[in-house]
Amino acid sequence: SRRQRQMCKETGIISCLAQIVISCFTSFLVSAVAIEKGLSLNMILLFSGIGGVFAVPILKIVGAKVRQMLNSNDLLK
Repeated sequence: SRRQRQMCKETGIISCLAQIVISCFTSFLVSAVAIEKGLSLNMILLFSGIGGVFAVPILKIVGAKVRQMLNSNDLLK
């Protein structure tokens, strides 16, 4: 029972760290796009923060767009 609790804690910590990495990666991607668009520093910081908070929905949208582009070019077939 004690071992199960320890395993549960470790799984929770790993899951939390994975979510932090995903949020940071998405935040970096969104800020890179904002820099590319030539936005001001305040807007870059704003979009970077929003990108980190909404990481999963943003990655799903980007993934769908990439899949759509690849399917339209028949690269996957």
